[in-house]
Amino acid sequence: MSTASVVVEYHEEPDKSDGDSKLYRALTLSNGLRAMLISDSYIDEPSIHRTSRESLNSSTENFNGKLAACAVLVGVGSFSEPQQYQGLAHFVEHMIFMGSEKFPVENEFDSFVTKSGGFSNAHTENEETCFYFELDQSHLDRGMDLFMNLMKAPLMLPDAMSRERSAVQSEFEQTHMRDEVRRDQILASLASEGYPHGTFSWGNYKTLKEGVDDNSLHKEIHKFWRDHYGSNRMVVALQAQLSLDELEELLVRHCADIPTSQQNSIDVSQLNYQKAFREQFYRDVFLVQPVEDVCKLEMTWVLPPMKDFYRSKPDMFISQLIGYEGDGSLCAYLRHRLWCISVVAGVAGSSFDSNSI
Repeated sequence: MSTASVVVEYHEEPDKSDGDSKLYRALTLSNGLRAMLISDSYIDEPSIHRTSRESLNSSTENFNGKLAACAVLVGVGSFSEPQQYQGLAHFVEHMIFMGSEKFPVENEFDSFVTKSGGFSNAHTENEETCFYFELDQSHLDRGMDLFMNLMKAPLMLPDAMSRERSAVQSEFEQTHMRDEVRRDQILASLASEGYPHGTFSWGNYKTLKEGVDDNSLHKEIHKFWRDHYGSNRMVVALQAQLSLDELEELLVRHCADIPTSQQNSIDVSQLNYQKAFREQFYRDVFLVQPVEDVCKLEMTWVLPPMKDFYRSKPDMFISQLIGYEGDGSLCAYLRHRLWCISVVAGVAGSSFDSNSI
């Protein structure tokens, strides 16, 4: 397939520092998929931190020592899931890895990536879901074929639901006792009616199993994928020690036939951030017994979406002023009286704290 026939537009090259030797190309395909290609001559170490799904296999033969990476960001997350299936977006993320129409063997992609000296993982946020992998560059073409077919036509068979539901439950059990997670759930319980940040985005047995009909859930999984996993909702980042033209050829070969979606994502930008929480949020003080050995006073303000201010970053400026620890600072004043160890301010990076509302 000719790349010229499917590339709709080449975009301006992004700004980069003087010391950045990488080459970049931003483009949009005819199916609406946007991509950033990164040609890098100096990729010699894994670039993404490995977590639960990820593993390395150093015994694999035919490695050339060059690493390549690919990520797909889909513009849908827990804000778009139906109220009766809380955690569905996270569940769909898990189910997508369970084989595709072209490659129906369950976990074939994960197995191939591991044998190719790499790793894969994914995470679901409120407004986006990200899938990514890294492997030896000599296996990139095959890896992308397996990976992109999970986006094009995942099987998500009923037989896999029980196993992946257990995986979602396991992740919930590993994290639900963390103080920051408990804090987020307290705040979520104070969300105003009709605001999506009040849902339980993690998902567990209670929301995806107890009192849930598996046939209905299976239909809802496929509906969610059909409605939201379209090429026009995807952004691909592809990085390797290949020329930009070679990367573009790979992109077109594996992504040009991803179908589009006619369903729009939920537009939370129309919601009034000043009304995002009920009166109790502004009125009450919550005393929480921490899991960790810590004594903390936390004060929370509701701000407009910070993505609208990404160039000036006023939140970071104010955070630096409040968190400054030098002479005359709030921190120095409190420390002098033995009232605190540290003062921290800022908008957290989680999608609960920073989103489009």
